[in-house]
Amino acid sequence: MNRIIWFASICIAIAFLSGCTTIASDVEIDTEIEGCEEITADVVYVDDEPGIPKTSRDLVLMGGPCINTLVADLATSGKFPYTCANWPGRDFGRVELIEDAFASGYTALVIAGTHAEQTDLAARIVQQGFTGASATKLAGSSVEVTGTVSSPAYS
Repeated sequence: MNRIIWFASICIAIAFLSGCTTIASDVEIDTEIEGCEEITADVVYVDDEPGIPKTSRDLVLMGGPCINTLVADLATSGKFPYTCANWPGRDFGRVELIEDAFASGYTALVIAGTHAEQTDLAARIVQQGFTGASATKLAGSSVEVTGTVSSPAYS
């Protein structure tokens, strides 16, 4: 089933990309907080569900353009580098922050992979704070990951 998740603020998910911090579940990120909000609404939608607030909220989009129609829309508009047809012929996960994704001022965090296993790897890397990634990689708006959660390789 295709899914996307959106939050009142995606600072939790992108803490190490944006320098934001909050406490979520049992996770504390030790940097300065700015603009994060508590999640107070329904947060999970199927990507083809009517009424998704894609032009009025920040989004976390799970899955690549072959599985998530909103990521496919971003690829078609040139905001995400890979369409379903031109996804590279190698296995990797990708985490990408896309500013002004569907509307000015709203960001999408895309967590995708060649297959479900690589999407899961990318999601776990986000969850664990990009363990082992260099400051240069963290300063960018996208990162590709291979390997395992305990031994990731970034490019």
